[in-house]
Amino acid sequence: MNDNIDNSDDFSGSNTGKIDNKYEKDINNEDGSNDKSGINEDNKNRINNKNNKIVLDSSAILTLLEMKQGHEIITERLDQAIVSSISFSEVVADLAKKGFGQDEVIHSLKETFFNIEKFDTNQAFIAAKLDEFTKKYSLSFEDRACLALAKANNLTVLTADKTWKEMEGELGIEIRLVVVDAI
Repeated sequence: MNDNIDNSDDFSGSNTGKIDNKYEKDINNEDGSNDKSGINEDNKNRINNKNNKIVLDSSAILTLLEMKQGHEIITERLDQAIVSSISFSEVVADLAKKGFGQDEVIHSLKETFFNIEKFDTNQAFIAAKLDEFTKKYSLSFEDRACLALAKANNLTVLTADKTWKEMEGELGIEIRLVVVDAI
């Protein structure tokens, strides 16, 4: 079994390019100057990442909705948040089990999360490739769909699930935890 997941194959025949994931080329200092000598690499990366899209998994969405520890981090990133339609479905189902009306939940989530990404063929193939690797972590189909969205678009995932951090290096996807190492 190959533990390193590679999505270099573009199964759909082309990359849709729907998600703009370009890093800003210039980082200005507080005084407005463009002198980068005072900004270390970690700060450059943090500033750049702040301006890019980030994928939220269902645990991150529920952290926000239930106002759990770390919800502030997610609130700060809502404008950049991308949610897989599969994650969206899981959150709706989870909240319905807790007694919330599905129609109300769907309406509320659509007002909160503007970038709900359809699960496409390319993501489906990536999720399938992730199945064997993720068995040892007991990941659900929703988890793999979320990871596939991130992998297909070279995006970071924001999650409350600490298990995901263990997979980060092998997946080739940056995983951020809402509490431990939030953005």
